[in-house]
Amino acid sequence: MLKSLLVHAGIKRAFAQLLADTAVLENAIVTSTAARWEGRYTAVELLPSGAYRLFVVTPLAEPYAGPGVYLHIPPLLEDEIDERTNQPFFLPAISALEDAFAQLVAQSE
Repeated sequence: MLKSLLVHAGIKRAFAQLLADTAVLENAIVTSTAARWEGRYTAVELLPSGAYRLFVVTPLAEPYAGPGVYLHIPPLLEDEIDERTNQPFFLPAISALEDAFAQLVAQSE
């Protein structure tokens, strides 16, 4: 099942759309960072239709059973926030998300 979903062009389009929506992605990373303090995390559901959906997952959440795939949105680490300006550096979290997606794609091939 994973293989058929990942090779589906819609899943790849959904991921590309998430990466293109910079403000949404950065907000999701900030939300994931805040959620981490409460034992939760933010995830993205990539749908075969080419759409994506962000949601917060708690430890008691049901296992994912949707039509697409989902990935955890990485939180910011302490060293990824500029101490002088309090501005976050999003590139490491985005790179980690891209790596996780690449691993899913590689597993499907």
